[in-house]
Amino acid sequence: MYDWEEHNYRNDHRNVESAAQAKFDACCDKEAMTYTFHWGEDENGDERAFTLPIKRVVCPTCNGEGKHVNPSIDAGGIGGDDEFWEDDQDWEEEDEDGNPVSRYKSGVYDVTCYTCHGNNVVLDIDLEAASISASEALEAWEDFCQDQAEYESECAAERRWGC
Repeated sequence: MYDWEEHNYRNDHRNVESAAQAKFDACCDKEAMTYTFHWGEDENGDERAFTLPIKRVVCPTCNGEGKHVNPSIDAGGIGGDDEFWEDDQDWEEEDEDGNPVSRYKSGVYDVTCYTCHGNNVVLDIDLEAASISASEALEAWEDFCQDQAEYESECAAERRWGC
């Protein structure tokens, strides 16, 4: 039988973005603020390497807060009738207007962001700078991203079929 809880956790955006960022960061030169990737072949059949400028952007996983709810808590969603909320009956937190705030919304279940590791920012391709200085590399980057998206889509389809 398929484990839907594991599926939901593994495919939660916080885990997916974290893994993608780690793969991206591995190819970045943080001192030179560049990203190098390999795509296609030249006329001799050798793999071509391209370098693009990078910049720091607000982390898309935590929106720059440096933390998010632990995906183990809500990766599959939490319903209003979920027994999860029963633990909140004795919780005494209130917001600035005196309204009760659940443990979930108060940050009790928050963890350091999996993507930015609490730094609030991540590295990303600087498309504006790349369009000026590296048009060939930018075209290769678009092809590379399209190929990666098709590969991820194929993998997701295979997982749905149980492969």
